Amino acid sequence: MGGWESAHLRIMLGGIVMGLISMIKSALNRSGDSFQEVEEQAQNEVVSAQIIPAFDPGMPIEIMQDYDTVLIYGKLGRINAMELVVDRIPGVMSFPVLEAGSTVRVRGYDDEVNPILMEAKVVRSSVVECVLGDWLIQSYENLRKSIRYPLSPPADIYAMEDTRLNSPETCQLINISTGGACITSKHAYAMGEALRLRVELIKNAGHTSYQCQVVRIIPRRDGSFEYGLLFAQLDKKKMGELLRDIESIQRDTQKKLLS
Repeated sequence: MGGWESAHLRIMLGGIVMGLISMIKSALNRSGDSFQEVEEQAQNEVVSAQIIPAFDPGMPIEIMQDYDTVLIYGKLGRINAMELVVDRIPGVMSFPVLEAGSTVRVRGYDDEVNPILMEAKVVRSSVVECVLGDWLIQSYENLRKSIRYPLSPPADIYAMEDTRLNSPETCQLINISTGGACITSKHAYAMGEALRLRVELIKNAGHTSYQCQVVRIIPRRDGSFEYGLLFAQLDKKKMGELLRDIESIQRDTQKKLLS
């Protein structure tokens, strides 16, 4: 839902609220309820009609600042029309405490691993739980043919001519699939530039290198860049290994999130 559509929807909902209040207010003479009680009831009726995003509880939820900096990496506690609760993942470090009333961005995933993006307000925050309210779903268009699984291990980028992998440039992996990957880096690469991505998806399982090409560049506010990388066609062996690693990570993540 774009910004104009979101504003238009809020105006429509506001009109519905006022209409409900006007209708019910005229019946107050026959009721013992106060106007404040009637107004709150009307607001609740509209809120209950709000579309609730179908987060997959087996996928992580990120609370971010401007989609650049991840503040909290947690799991779905509960969600309804009024609030979204993100809980600490067992065994993971405690949450930073966020300021009540501050605006954050939220990224989760549905059961087909499509991102769900939201803007929300912090209602309350502690080291084990973050409660968000007044949330609004942001538009997202996914044109990829292959599902990308969210991951965050450090990785390295090499120039194609660096066949001996002597000059690594560090980056952070965001997601990966058999078709490509998304990374962030402070290094500047050109659109269409051929590179090598080297990453160890599972600890102590060994690194794997992928020939890739830069197909998307998004500057970030902190001076770094987000890059979309398209893999050169993977051979059957490397594709099988990548799928196996992703599935293993997914099982381990779901076990933690659903515990």
